[in-house]
Amino acid sequence: LTRARFEVISTNGDTHLGGEDFDHRVMDHLMSLHKKKTGKDASKDKRSMGKLRKEVEAAKRALSNVHQVTVEIENFHDGEDLVQTLTRARFEVISTNGDTHLGGEDFDHRVMDHLMSLHKKKTGKDASKDKRSMGKLRKEVEAAKRALSNVHQVTVEIENFHDGEDLVQTLTRARFEELNMDLFKKTLGPVQRALDDAKLKKGEIHDVVLVGGSTRIPKVPQ
Repeated sequence: LTRARFEVISTNGDTHLGGEDFDHRVMDHLMSLHKKKTGKDASKDKRSMGKLRKEVEAAKRALSNVHQVTVEIENFHDGEDLVQTLTRARFEVISTNGDTHLGGEDFDHRVMDHLMSLHKKKTGKDASKDKRSMGKLRKEVEAAKRALSNVHQVTVEIENFHDGEDLVQTLTRARFEELNMDLFKKTLGPVQRALDDAKLKKGEIHDVVLVGGSTRIPKVPQ
């Protein structure tokens, strides 16, 4: 019996990720504000960059204890001073866009229409007016859509689907994507309009946060 036992069972890390990466993000932000204000780009001026790096490192440490600091550098570049306020959390909505008529149900309807077409071709019976059958199909299609986020093929199976007939159909992720490809492409429209309104290019976006059930569909992040 020992007083304390410590055992390293695994180690991991990213040697390319550290404090300098955070500093560079802040430096890029402050440089962008300075250039917008003065029209001058100091990014090639090593002396100016050295000053800025030193002040950003100090500001980062200070923000561990306070919510706001002022980064101030006299004669930063080409006779211009740099004075910018930096807060611990800075959120600014610069543009919004979207399509209120595009969502998860649209993907479901495409798959439902496809399965209904196959069922009608096989049995000669049309269940589109049968609300009970449609309710069953919608439930199974939603489950299949979620499953296809993790597997490449599912079977949609409904006993006594309509007029005594069962529905049994295989649905692959590739077929699901093919059925909805034009809808997936429509999601790019609002994104591009939001970028245009914000006067940003794709290369200026550092991170993308996906929210909502449909973002789990592999093709949507792609």
